[in-house]
Amino acid sequence: SGQQALVSRVVVGAPDKPTPILAAKAVAVTINPAWHVPKSIVVKEIQPKIDQDSDYLESKHMEMENGEVVQLPGPDNALGTVKFELPNVFNVYLHDTPSKHAFLSDDRAQSHGCVRVEQIRPLTEHMLGITDDELQQAIADGKTESRRLQQPIPVYIQYFTAIARDDGRTVLDRKS
Repeated sequence: SGQQALVSRVVVGAPDKPTPILAAKAVAVTINPAWHVPKSIVVKEIQPKIDQDSDYLESKHMEMENGEVVQLPGPDNALGTVKFELPNVFNVYLHDTPSKHAFLSDDRAQSHGCVRVEQIRPLTEHMLGITDDELQQAIADGKTESRRLQQPIPVYIQYFTAIARDDGRTVLDRKS
């Protein structure tokens, strides 16, 4: 109804892995998602750890499936307990995280490009039209479950430069 429904902090891509500017549509929510680790992350970050520790994958609840590294659902999963599916060429989506401390930082450019949402559960409840108890039960069941949204929801990721003035007001820099 044109009213703000939710406010949340987010964590976005680090400077060397920026979250892209995009317009997409959220079409579903996955509860207890598995993380299919992108090959670039496997090559740069995970393979060196496997080379040093043959038990690395097991210790991180990961498996090798058909040459792909998959982190199984659970409390340590990098995607947390909920992921919004928004098909796009960048494979960027909105998701939960077990690293809640990142939301408290002034520097929240720490992800590999996806958007971690602090208030992901209230957002999920609102978008699926379910209660907190219903979501908690679905998470506690532990099985991976995809729920389609009643209608696709537009998601826009944009950046604006804000400047703090001497009088304490914040304004948008119209030159950027």
